[in-house]
Amino acid sequence: MRKSIDLPVCYLLALAAFMMAFGNSVHADTIAYEVPAGVVGNQIDSSAISFGMDFSVISDITVDQIGVFDSSQDGLIAPISAAIYDRVTDTLVSPVVNFAAGSGVTSGTLVDGSRFLPITPITLHAGFQGAIVTEGYGNGTTAETDGNSFGAATGTPTFPWTVNDGGGLIAFVGSGRFSGSGVGIQYPNNIDSGPANRYAAGTFAFSAVPEPSTLVLAVLAFGLVMLLEQFRQRVAFE
Repeated sequence: MRKSIDLPVCYLLALAAFMMAFGNSVHADTIAYEVPAGVVGNQIDSSAISFGMDFSVISDITVDQIGVFDSSQDGLIAPISAAIYDRVTDTLVSPVVNFAAGSGVTSGTLVDGSRFLPITPITLHAGFQGAIVTEGYGNGTTAETDGNSFGAATGTPTFPWTVNDGGGLIAFVGSGRFSGSGVGIQYPNNIDSGPANRYAAGTFAFSAVPEPSTLVLAVLAFGLVMLLEQFRQRVAFE
């Protein structure tokens, strides 16, 4: 005859240990360059200029989304491309993400003032020197306008966008960069006059890479939970 038993205390403790370990290993995405809702682009560009903003990785991170600024948040006038480059080698380390004109699925999910598309996650290790680069901003009629601080103080109506280092995982460096006109996205070598988040343009979402010890704890706790669950089921049917 089937018997029922209460969950053993050790089962509950193992489950709690697993939840603690798993919770410590999962981090919500942080948006690096944050543009609040309501921002309207203030820079009229000639076509095919790439804009970049520099950052350095302090502790290993995973990047799983890339974003672009949408002036007025009413949909993109024309396509915009974005990618992460290695500043040491001037080469791509992420795929080039192409945001379609409009406000549909292929234009990205709107979060405050930026649109985001997912990428296959990439890990950037401590010491990595990168730049988030965009191409496709323009005159506001045939292409989206980007934002430019133009020397204004951060937090003012002209310069309301901010940065988030995820609790010290990355650092924002340099003074912004731009390219000459070209064909498609390119690494911009011309240095602007700052600050590090001079433009409302590209951004990315990232999270910390879990410490190996945390992952080991999570696996061990999960294994203990499974063993105890098998024991419970055997006793229940004896």
